[in-house]
Amino acid sequence: AGPEDLDPDFTPAPAPGDLLATIEATPGSKSFGELISTSPTGTKGSEPHHMGLSADGQTLATGGLHSFLDPRPLPDIYLWDLADPLLPALKKAFVGKEGAGTDAFVPLPGGGFLTTLMTNRAGLASGRLGRIDAAGTTLEEFAPPDDQSPEGYNPHGIAFSAKYDRLVTVDFVALASLVLPGDAPQFRQTVRIHKLSTLEMLQTIELPAAFALMDVTSLAHTKGLFLTSNGFGKFFIVDALALSVSEKAVYQLAPGNVPGHCLFQTLQGGKKVLIVSYALNQLRLVDMTKPYSVKQLQVYDIKVRDIDKGYTSAAGPHFVTVDKDERTIAVSNYFVQNPATIVNAANYPADKTIRFFSL
Repeated sequence: AGPEDLDPDFTPAPAPGDLLATIEATPGSKSFGELISTSPTGTKGSEPHHMGLSADGQTLATGGLHSFLDPRPLPDIYLWDLADPLLPALKKAFVGKEGAGTDAFVPLPGGGFLTTLMTNRAGLASGRLGRIDAAGTTLEEFAPPDDQSPEGYNPHGIAFSAKYDRLVTVDFVALASLVLPGDAPQFRQTVRIHKLSTLEMLQTIELPAAFALMDVTSLAHTKGLFLTSNGFGKFFIVDALALSVSEKAVYQLAPGNVPGHCLFQTLQGGKKVLIVSYALNQLRLVDMTKPYSVKQLQVYDIKVRDIDKGYTSAAGPHFVTVDKDERTIAVSNYFVQNPATIVNAANYPADKTIRFFSL
């Protein structure tokens, strides 16, 4: 079933609409870096954002960050069949019942995904944790309990340890307060620790001196430890078994505060981590073999190309992924493009470039 099945009045958007682009990413290939194909969502304005690949590599999940802004509404989640990886085919789309603002996906070992629905249908708190079944046919939504600060539940980053039955999410922002005109954005500073098997929320921790938490990643070589950033360029260890966060930063981008988003990509089971710094236009590789004694290994400077006409600034790097051999890194820019009808809304232009790095 595609998005056209979600509303009797649905009509596919005229091109160019939202789409999934397939790019050749094999170094040495004659077509390396070239656009191979595009697969349309059939919608326009859903603002597809992060994506996740299923454990068996056969399904790709993408989100519709802004779908809740459309009165129909547009799908919040799109699932793609990768039977032909050079031309993904849309096979299912979901509209959240209570949650919206889809951000990150993590694949479950037995199939399916966990995902963060950052907001409610109004774009505010509380959001939802989503679980898509292995067949890709159902979306379950989970709300925080009343004793775990649901008024600030806007989950963005997500990671888990199946071995230790722990799931960690971090809260970022009440999305409507960021993309719609009005009062100041409602940023969040909360780490949430759950039991993976039941999705029961075990602990809510406010990270002190923090600003807009965006990502968390599992350090799989450790006993239930995770890495997160406070939004000011400082990095902390989450002990999901002790239900605590380290008091001191284990790593920082610079001596002072560096406001801006950081996303992660783990390598070697968490022994090494790629850190994307939006503010510094950098990709850093750090050694996390000893999580409380981090070593910086390499810094990749990302030079933003000439800005398209009409843009006055370029957004920094954001989403990062790596190939299965952990030899090639791909980085895309952060950007938010709001409809022109929404006056004074936040907009982060991008230079629309995918950058590849060798590791």
